[in-house]
Amino acid sequence: MRKIPLLITAVLVFSLAFVGCSKDDTTAPKPPAQDNEAPSYDAHTVTVPSAMQTSQDRNAQMVVSYVNMVNAFTGYTGLMSPPSKAMFTASSEFSGPPWIYTWTVNQGSDNTYTVTLTIDEDTDSYTWNVRISGTFEGHDVTNFSLIVANEHKDGSAGAFTLYDPGTGQIALDLTWTHDNDGVYTFRYQVPNDTKIVVTVNPDDSGSIYVYEWDTSESDWAEVFHATWTAAGSGEWWAYDTDGTETGHGTWS
Repeated sequence: MRKIPLLITAVLVFSLAFVGCSKDDTTAPKPPAQDNEAPSYDAHTVTVPSAMQTSQDRNAQMVVSYVNMVNAFTGYTGLMSPPSKAMFTASSEFSGPPWIYTWTVNQGSDNTYTVTLTIDEDTDSYTWNVRISGTFEGHDVTNFSLIVANEHKDGSAGAFTLYDPGTGQIALDLTWTHDNDGVYTFRYQVPNDTKIVVTVNPDDSGSIYVYEWDTSESDWAEVFHATWTAAGSGEWWAYDTDGTETGHGTWS
């Protein structure tokens, strides 16, 4: 697989200890904001059975690694919750929507910046927009839109997009849906690099499909997929980008 852009690698390293494959307990619809209080962001994540997390099988471990990659966006969601020291701008905590907060982060010369978080609401959903000004991961930016995210109030869908301050382009794009049968589908994409689609059923069984961007075909090519049971046993397939199967097996 191609090298993941540095920004995404940094998020993954930062997040591995936290995200793992912890149970997603945010399946209930998001309640409406009370007394004009700003809503909090629910970071929906992928879940796999605990037996897969501790499995010594190489391909079960590969699935867990891909799941960690999908979940790694949570390393940035802290910027979507204002700290207690945040200042209210244009509205107060109880006078939105929109709710607008600003605060400063100082983590050394490469990371000193001001955050402006805008949380808004419409009939069906909430949105979060994180803009930064200053020096972020060594890049000088002004009013740069780092994160744009949304969640449907009924808990049926959401999205998270992270932008690269070095290029101004999308660094990663994640969407999820939760259907009436309780099935979660996560779609993770690093443009022109990696795409991962994970389905998680209510009993924690599921499947994962991994794609690489094929420059010669200007299209996605499947390179790996796997399925697993609620108990954590599974089956996997690997492919060249031309579709040739290069491996297949099971784990228990």
